[in-house]
Amino acid sequence: MDVADFNSVHAAKKYLDSILGETGLDFLINNAGIVGFLMRMSVPSMLISDRFASSTQAVQDTAFTLDPEEFINVIRTNVVGPALVTQICLPLLEKGSRKTVLNISSTAGSLQSVAHTVGTPASYSISKAALNMLTLKQKVDRPDFIAITLCPGWVKTDMGGKNARLEPEESIRSILKIVTSATTDDSGKYLRYNGEVIPW
Repeated sequence: MDVADFNSVHAAKKYLDSILGETGLDFLINNAGIVGFLMRMSVPSMLISDRFASSTQAVQDTAFTLDPEEFINVIRTNVVGPALVTQICLPLLEKGSRKTVLNISSTAGSLQSVAHTVGTPASYSISKAALNMLTLKQKVDRPDFIAITLCPGWVKTDMGGKNARLEPEESIRSILKIVTSATTDDSGKYLRYNGEVIPW
């Protein structure tokens, strides 16, 4: 299933129903995500560092240089995709015993931590802040569910790179411990992989 392809998401419903229709779904983990990209574009010199000399610059995705189409693509994958996946899984979650939705976010989506995430692509940070709000809306709309948004840490994956601090196994082990022990009292929380609360 490609979460950025809404037809693909809708098509997956029939397949999921055939597997889980009788038992339901206890845990839904929305893990798909993209960062954005470095692009070459023409930008007014006042918006970029002096190290860029020509009119066509190598520009990172920032609040003043983000590409609208790429921004929409990141939002589509990181926010709308998880929202739609959760929608099509709703009947299965209602049948499940745990009714837990875990949205994989990032500290880059924390409004209060923005000063510590300088250099993170703007489209990515904005999308993760929106995913956090989606999680809160899910908690409010379904108080009988457990909806959590969680940062997996800086992990050695294709996105995190080889210099990341965490091995995938360490992050996954900690995340599973959190999600399997969570209760409705934890719904709406914004957590790190180790259980620490992240400021909104």
